[in-house]
Amino acid sequence: MSTYREIFGRTEFRSLWLSSALGNASSTMTSLTLAIVVNERTGSALLSAFVMFGPSLAQVIGASTLMSAADTARPRRILVLLAVLSTGAVAAQAAFDLSPAARLLLTLAVAYGLSIGAGVRWGLLNEVVAPDQFVLGRSAMNLSVGAMQIAGFGAAGLLLQVLDPAQVFWLATAFAALAIPVLRFGLADRPPRRLARTSPRETWRGNRILLSRPSTRPLLLALCIPNGLIVGCEALFVPYAGSGAGLLLAAGAAGMMTGDLVAADSSTGRHARR
Repeated sequence: MSTYREIFGRTEFRSLWLSSALGNASSTMTSLTLAIVVNERTGSALLSAFVMFGPSLAQVIGASTLMSAADTARPRRILVLLAVLSTGAVAAQAAFDLSPAARLLLTLAVAYGLSIGAGVRWGLLNEVVAPDQFVLGRSAMNLSVGAMQIAGFGAAGLLLQVLDPAQVFWLATAFAALAIPVLRFGLADRPPRRLARTSPRETWRGNRILLSRPSTRPLLLALCIPNGLIVGCEALFVPYAGSGAGLLLAAGAAGMMTGDLVAADSSTGRHARR
């Protein structure tokens, strides 16, 4: 039976995990700070919710048009480019006194580009761990998301009590920037997993294959519906609690991380008994 210690013994997995953790720490700090800034400037619960969770919608659109790049581009190269894009976007939020509309448009545009990152990571995960370690590796990646959401939301909420938003944005920029060398020097330069043209048409060809399979349709629904319901609740945290929303969001992330731990332990235990 594989263990977390075994998969973290793999250099490439550690780099993939660490870069994901840094990126999530940056994105959670950025999204909470953005929501609070927009809420204070506009007083609109709708706009503050949209600036925080609208990027998820942009990523859905991006995944529907760009996802073929996850298989047809060199994984390390595209992850490094996405990390550079993320760093530049957060730095722009920190450096310029943008209007709420400009902040929202920048956030949505960057989220659209970053939408392929998850596909690249999950495909690469399948190559950097052994086949029987994939479930545990995926669990460890999910745990990094939960842990960094707890740290990012909690830290941003506390820091906003003593720092101005621009300073918190600069801290988030530093986290995003640290992921660049981790990816560049921690991952091997692999070729694309398949040779095809990166295009919306190619993306939809893959989407049709997935949606046509009875085995994948329920899985996709199980991934989408609970997350959609959670977002509906979390969208109200900032208008309701202001900077205190960081602790509420961190608590939700802690619950999801606990669920990942329990699910991973249950899954590996069943495989061991077999």
